[in-house]
Amino acid sequence: RVVMGCKHPERCQAARQKIVRQTDSKSVAIIGLDLQDMRKVHKFCDKIAEEYGRVDILINNAATGKVSTNRQVTVQGLERTMAVNHLGPMYLTQLILGLLSPGGKIMTLTCSAANKSPSTTASTSNGSAVTIDPADLNSEKVYNGDQLYQKTKLLNLMMARQVAKLLKPGQSSVTVDPGLTWTNPYS
Repeated sequence: RVVMGCKHPERCQAARQKIVRQTDSKSVAIIGLDLQDMRKVHKFCDKIAEEYGRVDILINNAATGKVSTNRQVTVQGLERTMAVNHLGPMYLTQLILGLLSPGGKIMTLTCSAANKSPSTTASTSNGSAVTIDPADLNSEKVYNGDQLYQKTKLLNLMMARQVAKLLKPGQSSVTVDPGLTWTNPYS
């Protein structure tokens, strides 16, 4: 069974239909999931626990590249890009850990914006460094929309490494860089 968590379930129907067509399996479900609202993330996990009881593979693939020149906040007061790209997936992962099957895997998509060293600095496409200030994850002191995406992807890399330490034998946490793709993150 495949369960897709989507902010806009109606838009996800085309992807669901493609999976059904290519696999001849109708065991593909869509459940609403808005990663910028931590209450909705919790509600999604409750529904997964209630309907399925376990998770074999979690793929953290959501991101927004729609970065504003002005800081935007969620209903919980979180910076929107940080919430969607990192805090929501991190909370989702935390909640799913208790449902992860004995051979379960957590896969987090990242990108070349996050370098491969366990530091708090990432390289941008033009080679400049982006530094994460743990005291300003919510971008209240300094907001730079252009660097925010890179910061969230580096934080996801760091999260995946930390999650790997929390897993039971047989479970795994990995990061994947799909390379340059067009997934329309600006919509």
